[in-house]
Amino acid sequence: MYTYEMVAAWLRREIRKKSLSQGDRMPSVRDVARILKVNKITVVRAYRNLEESHEVYAIPRGGYYVVAQEELPEGIGAVIDFQRMLPEPRLLPSSEFLHAINRAVREYGKNIFNYGNPKGFPPLIETLKKYFMQKNVYAREREIFVTNGAQQGISLLLDMFFSDGDGALLIEEPTYNLVQNFAIRKKIPCFTVKRDSKGLDLHSLEFILRRENIKLFYIMPRFHNPLGTSLSEAAKKRIVELAHAYGAYILEDDYLGDLETDSGVLPLHYYDVHGRVIYLRSFSKTFMPGIRLGSVVVPGNLVSSFAEQRYLYDLGTSMLPQGALNIFIRSGMYDHHVKKIVAVCGEKMSLARSLVEKMSPPGMPWIVTDKGITLWLELPSSRDPEKIRSFLKEKGVAVSVTGDSSSEAVSGLKGVKICLMGVGNEEIRKGLLLFFREIKHLI
Repeated sequence: MYTYEMVAAWLRREIRKKSLSQGDRMPSVRDVARILKVNKITVVRAYRNLEESHEVYAIPRGGYYVVAQEELPEGIGAVIDFQRMLPEPRLLPSSEFLHAINRAVREYGKNIFNYGNPKGFPPLIETLKKYFMQKNVYAREREIFVTNGAQQGISLLLDMFFSDGDGALLIEEPTYNLVQNFAIRKKIPCFTVKRDSKGLDLHSLEFILRRENIKLFYIMPRFHNPLGTSLSEAAKKRIVELAHAYGAYILEDDYLGDLETDSGVLPLHYYDVHGRVIYLRSFSKTFMPGIRLGSVVVPGNLVSSFAEQRYLYDLGTSMLPQGALNIFIRSGMYDHHVKKIVAVCGEKMSLARSLVEKMSPPGMPWIVTDKGITLWLELPSSRDPEKIRSFLKEKGVAVSVTGDSSSEAVSGLKGVKICLMGVGNEEIRKGLLLFFREIKHLI
């Protein structure tokens, strides 16, 4: 055993012996080196070992802190929920974020409790500009807005584009059902373009853009919901070219952008040189759903219109969570949290892929990607997805479906979506085995 491994083992014993809980500060590097009579480089390496195993997290120039340890479940619930698109409670950095909230109150004082700028908390917007730049989304501060979740951003944009009753919305088929239902409730004419495991039907896309007055195209280029797939770089470039050629805007929903670790897999926004792409990000799916924070990056020529629309909705997003998120990102805690989420999601997808390959009934058209949080099973056109969903729930497995008669917006493509984000590995194992056992009687 290497010296740093012995130091790491000692630190683990200290956590247990002192009953340190989530958020408690660990002994300093200097103190550990003095107590164990080792050099500080060895202690730093030991702490990095604990970081990699998600036992502690570091705050730059602020020391190391205990991460909540996963407890083994006493039992699996009556229904295994593959519908939930939110992180497991154990993955929420609640103590760490509380630390950020307390720092925000100290740093920004009483101003943090006042009405803020409807556009967003200026220090957070400055931080988001730098953060987005690291993600290949290049924008000026005046183009970045903070919203009460990505859902509000979508609703704001639909009202901005279609309040005059002119033009139509284009969406993928299948897509996020909330957007379809928004279009129905707001009485917005809507067209669809097919998306499947091979990608987007670019020929149909050009045909629709050429023939119809499409003002806005809502699309999920990366980690598509519900398919889980990402478009090729060539397809992304072509989509942006077509939008420019036919005068349409694109609403790029990059709700899981943090899960992408390949620097060569880029957002649509990266390819936009003509100001046609509106970029939408959520901090709910991989971070803290309850803080309800999202961000919209609009082209310069739409800034005034969007600012006016934003002000009509409310006086702005609460300042306190914005201030805390700013500190959380700025301190490096957000990057650390994202690395943890990426690792956990990777383990879940690897487990699910192995189970599909070994245990799924043969001949089923699964889409199981290397990254992301969802599995997709296409259903025969003769099957009723809603009946399948109800039957599976009775057997103890809750799934999402598309093409079901209960949805206001009916998709032509029928399928079952299994989301792994909100369940643990044991639930994934048990739930998928139950699913495989029952689905073969249904299709």
